[in-house]
Amino acid sequence: MKWVTWENIGVDRMACAWLIRRWIDPQSEFVFIPVGEKPKPKSGEPFDIPGERYSHHAGHCTFYALLKENKIDDPILTRIAQMVDEADEIQEVTVEPAALGLDLICRGLRQISKDDFEAMESGGLIYDALYAQLKIDFTK
Repeated sequence: MKWVTWENIGVDRMACAWLIRRWIDPQSEFVFIPVGEKPKPKSGEPFDIPGERYSHHAGHCTFYALLKENKIDDPILTRIAQMVDEADEIQEVTVEPAALGLDLICRGLRQISKDDFEAMESGGLIYDALYAQLKIDFTK
């Protein structure tokens, strides 16, 4: 299936692409469109684009919406959703100290990547590592 999002991906879109590939649609293909452009009806499933099903809702990031809509109940992914929420959305209270660092790393990946596809691949490695460490921490 094709998934469509805006170009210049950051912390939430990198996390979403990783989640889609690992838990929702392993055969996924991604299309990046200019920021502000509305996806064409048959271009694919849009995500992290305002007004779409998979977007920000009720103060939560798109990653959280993907978890909820796809009924993915994994405490480690829920913790990552909290981190992405705090990194991507302005929060009155922050409880995840890793959120700021996660945002900085994802923004840096975008700066050193030749395009969004490369940034997405590199971001996937970051989220694989984060998931692996949180899994160890969770079982302690």
